[in-house]
Amino acid sequence: ALRSVRVPIAAIVGGRDEYLDRRPQVVLDAFRQNAVRTRSFTGVIVPGADHGFAGRERELADIVVRWIGSTLATKEAR
Repeated sequence: ALRSVRVPIAAIVGGRDEYLDRRPQVVLDAFRQNAVRTRSFTGVIVPGADHGFAGRERELADIVVRWIGSTLATKEAR
């Protein structure tokens, strides 16, 4: 399914996500390799965060807001 996505993608994972079956960077690399049609792919690891980002909500929100801002700026520049 990821191979058919055409919109920008932000993949954000916790550095200590208890549900990952491999290192977070390996997961992001696999996502990036499969996101072949997207206009842009951003992968971010939040160090020390678990799957639910408990206690790291502000950091997660800041990442999402920055990603939205940069994605909109890129779109407007076209």
